[in-house]
Amino acid sequence: IMPEHTYVVVLKNGDVFIKKIRNGKDADHILLESENPLYEPKELHIQLIQSFYSIKGVIKKEMM
Repeated sequence: IMPEHTYVVVLKNGDVFIKKIRNGKDADHILLESENPLYEPKELHIQLIQSFYSIKGVIKKEMM
């Protein structure tokens, strides 16, 4: 996992986030930070995380 990159983060409880990963308060925590400033960062214990997925493409809104 590379800090500052954006990932899909899947938690063991089924929650899914698309967030930037930053260092947490210690080696057992990570900080999930949104691009949207309306959302506060979330600090999680690494044991709550099921998997990470790198984002390698572009997401764009399509007009209908």
